[in-house]
Amino acid sequence: MVTKLRAFFIREDLEYDAFVERHQAKTLGEKIFFILIHLAPGLLGYLGIHYLRLPLMALTGLSSKNVQWLFILTLGIGWMIILPIILLMRVDKLSFRDTLRFLGFSRPDWAGTLLVMPIITVIAVVLAAPFVIYIYPSLYEWLNAVPALHIPEWHITHEFYNFPLGQLLVVLIANYLGEEIYFRGYLMKKIGFLGVWTWLASNVLFELYHIHQAPNNWPYVLIAFILPFGLLMQWRKSIYPVIAFHVIVNHVVPLVL
Repeated sequence: MVTKLRAFFIREDLEYDAFVERHQAKTLGEKIFFILIHLAPGLLGYLGIHYLRLPLMALTGLSSKNVQWLFILTLGIGWMIILPIILLMRVDKLSFRDTLRFLGFSRPDWAGTLLVMPIITVIAVVLAAPFVIYIYPSLYEWLNAVPALHIPEWHITHEFYNFPLGQLLVVLIANYLGEEIYFRGYLMKKIGFLGVWTWLASNVLFELYHIHQAPNNWPYVLIAFILPFGLLMQWRKSIYPVIAFHVIVNHVVPLVL
């Protein structure tokens, strides 16, 4: 029974394991670098939104919302999608085809996306519900009261999905495809030296990366062991179930909780 359950939830993929073994950080310097680089786009987003927004508005004549959209475009598309592809092809010497396979796009994982992901999502929601309902609001208010972390009224977070269609598509690509390519497709293999705890480290670092909207995300560090982001990638070895989960947790779960 246990063997069958394990085979249902965990997909064996020797190619994925080989990528982790060959391309994970090896030296101490590399390990520190690939842990810290998780936080880089969030830090850049924070600095850009809080300190470069007004100068860029004055320079370009664009609205506050559109300047922040440009930051999403630059970080979500440029840093999180294009940069990993360049690094894999130039530094790791992979072909474009192997780069896509490295990132988890080798083949659709229908069982993982349509069966395993929904089951894990329901379990995670049930386990996380008490925290989200009773503890999260207080932690949000506490963090939002810190001047350096406060999310002001003009902040993009308040209107994240209220862009015109063309700009909204960029936001969705940057948010779902970009973050999953960067954190689960690229960086999870680079920190594969953490072994069975790679998924948990990925979850913690993913929440901490949201420096630009810390009150929204930092509280979830406390329940990182419940969040299925990294676990889905480590179990299914495919990026498709994780992207599907990301969409559901952002748009469906809030309707329930």
